Amino acid sequence: MRLPRAALGAGTITVLVASLMPVLLSGVGAHAADNDRKPRTGTVTVTVKGPAGVPGLVRLRSGTKVRAVTKKPAGTVRTVKVKLPPGRWSVTAPQVVDDSALYTATVSRRAVRVRAGRTAAVAVTFRRAPSVSGLQVERIESALVGLTWTGPAGGASYLVRRGTGRSLRPPSPGALRCR
Repeated sequence: MRLPRAALGAGTITVLVASLMPVLLSGVGAHAADNDRKPRTGTVTVTVKGPAGVPGLVRLRSGTKVRAVTKKPAGTVRTVKVKLPPGRWSVTAPQVVDDSALYTATVSRRAVRVRAGRTAAVAVTFRRAPSVSGLQVERIESALVGLTWTGPAGGASYLVRRGTGRSLRPPSPGALRCR
């Protein structure tokens, strides 16, 4: 049955809306409050250490997602807090060549599990790799080249190959080995 317009007064509509407000707001507020309380990301604190003047790069990867943390050449330490979605993240740090010296990274953890609302830590330290330095040509003849260099102690072994440009191939069984 349809009531005529005059039968519904302004006071009736106000009471009806006012009585429904707590029900409407309690449902909306409860869901919004639940979503606000649950963290959606975790934090990974990444500390990158290395000699002054040497940059550093650390990659965090999970599936197709990649995040990078860098240390600029200035300074010896950088700590960054990275917010990430939960999951297993691999940690890698590529080698760095700076001023003709090779630096390799030691990573405290190769993988880190990120949990919502939690913090995990990773430390990466770049150090100069033991390598040859001071390579000099002593003598050049038609079938001979004399080389000298300084290398790390401890019985390091060196492989000398000859070639031009990009023609260098993997070492042959007859390659010259030096100690």
